[in-house]
Amino acid sequence: MSAYAPRDIKKYRYNTHRLKQVLHDEMKLFIAEESADTVEPSQLKKGKQKAKAKKGKDSA
Repeated sequence: MSAYAPRDIKKYRYNTHRLKQVLHDEMKLFIAEESADTVEPSQLKKGKQKAKAKKGKDSA
């Protein structure tokens, strides 16, 4: 006897997917708030610019 019925598995998969989305959004907001005073808002949109800014800070 299996622990989950097929409909429970679908619900479980959807709930975990939704939870991952929420956590990802929260993480992006948190990172934006933490780096808002050190990184320009235009650099938050593009990861390449953000990486360049980090490299510049490390070498300086």
